[in-house]
Amino acid sequence: MNTNLHNHFNPMINQLLDDLHRLIGPVYLVGGGLRESLLDQPLSSELDLLVLLPLEICRHRLMAAGFQNLTPGNKYNSLLLHLNREEEPREISITTCRHRPSQRPTVKEDLLHRDITVNAMAYQWPDGPLTDPFHGLEDLAHRRIRLVNGATTLQNDPLRAVRFYRFLLQLQGEPDMDDLALVERYSLEWVTEERLRNELDKIFSLPLESEQSRKWFLRLFNSPLAYEIVPALQGLKSIFPDPNHQESLWDLSINMMLHIPPPEEGEDMPLADLRWCALLHEIGRVKGQEEGNRLHGQGHYFDETIRLLELFMTSHGFSKRRIRRILNIIPHLDFDLFATDRALRRLIQNHVPLEGLFRLLKAKRDASVHLEEDERLKLAEKYRRAMRRCQILRQALSRFSVQDLAISGGDIMELIRLRPGPWVGKLQEHLISWVTEDPSRNRRPELEKRCWEWVAENDMFSFEGEV
Repeated sequence: MNTNLHNHFNPMINQLLDDLHRLIGPVYLVGGGLRESLLDQPLSSELDLLVLLPLEICRHRLMAAGFQNLTPGNKYNSLLLHLNREEEPREISITTCRHRPSQRPTVKEDLLHRDITVNAMAYQWPDGPLTDPFHGLEDLAHRRIRLVNGATTLQNDPLRAVRFYRFLLQLQGEPDMDDLALVERYSLEWVTEERLRNELDKIFSLPLESEQSRKWFLRLFNSPLAYEIVPALQGLKSIFPDPNHQESLWDLSINMMLHIPPPEEGEDMPLADLRWCALLHEIGRVKGQEEGNRLHGQGHYFDETIRLLELFMTSHGFSKRRIRRILNIIPHLDFDLFATDRALRRLIQNHVPLEGLFRLLKAKRDASVHLEEDERLKLAEKYRRAMRRCQILRQALSRFSVQDLAISGGDIMELIRLRPGPWVGKLQEHLISWVTEDPSRNRRPELEKRCWEWVAENDMFSFEGEV
């Protein structure tokens, strides 16, 4: 394991760290950036530094030295230095030492306040030493996940119970079993819903491809901690859609999360949102079961599902775009992979993330442990064909021509009442581009309105041949 970190970074980052060390030093590499450097892995978007000076002094010194891209950090005791670059890292987080009221701020005192041992190390720039009071380097070598200070670590921030699992999955490690027992039964009552959602987003974005990561993911969602994470779904444990099998709706939803094929680059539905869909898509069934209603399909509780979904996502701080995207896809989880082109076009025009829908539909079938191998092979082939049809259909819809517009050149001239000329072609090119962005715009009233807007935005006398 690499413990000589000066040569790990590119010259630009080396020089920047040297400058920060000179201006506000000593500076210490901590957190994920240090962990990645020790493992000789590529850096993530943020590099974490620990400093001993008060934050206000750091800010004044950096501003005086010309570092203008400074903003308050996500934590009360931190600054963010934005690097304005495409490569990682894109930000440097500068944090002051946490300490107990009776203690002075030191590096070891700060490390005592961190979550797990592999995050409780500090490397003094540029040549060390590595401060490692809790044997984090040894734990990192063995991928062992341990709390820094047992129950006290969780008392300082209960969200660390979920973070414990996140690092277990992220590092594909093994837990300290005593700490795991503490974590699984810890209350999240005082954790805000938005912080919890943010931590789960990180878990839901992980590939979870290895058997080990899948094992711990299932362990998380079959532990008492899962009821703290999504209490609204507890009732799914007692709903069994198939009386011949002992798989509850809860089991099927969690398995569905693990079977979602990862999206391709450029798709509108990221993996985290697809997993939220899988987790929450049966949320309306719980109330129906409590009321003693006979179990029907997803559509029977559709209104309740949508209502509860909106409440859940709003309270957990989902962005409006994410809420709209998830609500657009949930109603179609009984869709047929062999649907007609007309049905697929309608979904695209209604802004349904079609590729994401297909991934969920496949995962929903794959989630059943009773699916025979030949059935899985047929499903995989059906899924590949559906994705290919979607690609072809999108390409076709994106190739709008003048003939595809719901308004002709003659219609445009009659509407605008100007002599023929180059302006007609320019306007038609604009309409094609505008409709390509959203095929649902290709309707006569919308196109007429857009024609007048375009005329108002342009100097019509600048076009040759115009009056």
